[in-house]
Order: sequence, then C-alpha cells, then structure tokens
Amino acid sequence: MKKIILSISLIVLTVMVTGCGSKGIVGRWKAEGFSADYYYIFNEDNTCAYEMVGAKMDCTYKDDGTKIEILYSGNTNSSTYEYKIEDNKLIIKDSLGSDVTYVRQ
Repeated sequence: MKKIILSISLIVLTVMVTGCGSKGIVGRWKAEGFSADYYYIFNEDNTCAYEMVGAKMDCTYKDDGTKIEILYSGNTNSSTYEYKIEDNKLIIKDSLGSDVTYVRQ
C-alpha cells in the first residue's frame, strides 16, 4: 500500500512540477530589435491579437508546441510559423525564414 501511495505521489509531483509555471505560448509578447512596439497576445481560449504602432488585428490560433497557425480576422487563409520558447523568449520563424524574437511581458 505504501508503494502505491508513494508512486501516486511521485506522479502527481512530477505533473505539478512540469506543468506549473509553464504557460507555453499564452501571454503578451513584445518584439525585440524594432524601433516601434510590436506585440502578440495569445489567450488561453485560442484567440489572439497582433498590435503594432497603435493598430490591432484580432486573430485565432492553433498551437501544437512547435508550430502555430494564425488566422487573422478578415482573412480566409491562415499563416503557419515554426516557433520555440527559450526562457522568456518566443522565437518565431517568419515567412522569409528569419527568426523574430519576442519577450514575455
């Protein structure tokens, strides 16, 4: 019985440690290296927004952990980007193959 309780406790602890603190892509991200402010905001309900120079585009997204598919409001075709998260940085490979880095706000 003690072994079962210990095993269950270890599983619960592992899930808590790996799951806690990791929001994945959800959050507000500011682009680095631009003279103007550019932001992506990803919500838990798969809605998002892209803010740039006082303008805002609403969108929805699908995330599989390495690729994100974004459908901007008013468009019928979505855009898919490879991405990774390192520390508090979201690195998105843009349509030209360049990395664009966003910092979690």
